[in-house]
Amino acid sequence: MLPALRSLIARLAPLGIAALTAAAMTLFSLFPQPAVLAGLAFSWWALTILIGWAVEMKARNLTLALCLTITSTALLSLIEWPLARLILIGFSSAAGFAVFEWAALDRPGARLFMHKAGRRIIMTLWVFTVYSWTTAVVGVKIFFPGFPGLLASLLIAGYAALATIMIWTHYQPFRLPLYRLPLSILTLVMAEATLVIIELPFGYLATALLLTWMWYLAQLLLRFHLSPEGVQWRRQAWFLAGNAVLYALVAYFIQVI
Repeated sequence: MLPALRSLIARLAPLGIAALTAAAMTLFSLFPQPAVLAGLAFSWWALTILIGWAVEMKARNLTLALCLTITSTALLSLIEWPLARLILIGFSSAAGFAVFEWAALDRPGARLFMHKAGRRIIMTLWVFTVYSWTTAVVGVKIFFPGFPGLLASLLIAGYAALATIMIWTHYQPFRLPLYRLPLSILTLVMAEATLVIIELPFGYLATALLLTWMWYLAQLLLRFHLSPEGVQWRRQAWFLAGNAVLYALVAYFIQVI
């Protein structure tokens, strides 16, 4: 591809993806038929991959862009309140814009402060996809009681492991021997927690919140553990204690209402 054309596509890519996301999710919201969803999903994915290839997007960023399309649509299918749907469409469009804008900065020559800010944004988007995916899987389990709980736990734990790998690669190179044990522990914990929490009468939105919250704290501590500095327990003690108390209060409040 000609350098001038590639440069033009790179400049227009964030706005193009945002517009594509808004259009696709709006059409699905207006016409929620399987045939419409299949056509939109194919077109959405194909265009996203094509634009990502054109701007030489890294695999980890393209993976996030594609996961956003799946999880945003899955969450949209479970939301009935029109205002909430509109907010989700707007947020998903902004997320697509952010991923492709970050892709242009995710290069060795970028300034350090841009990398730090960008990594936090990308991590937030991965947290959103984990929540959306978990909500969708738990929703299927609630609406279809015959859906195996073990399969639901594997789907949630597997996606959480994928998101964890994608987040960690922004902080250090992927090394399977180093990641194998902590990832195995994280996946097992998420699978076990899912089997327990999905049986509680919390609803899919609340259940997904509790599971995503647990995963976020676990992957954060494991990432600190893998860093050269390790987990600085004195600095993290208040953070963990505060989250534990808040987690218990939220779970109790959900049960009460």
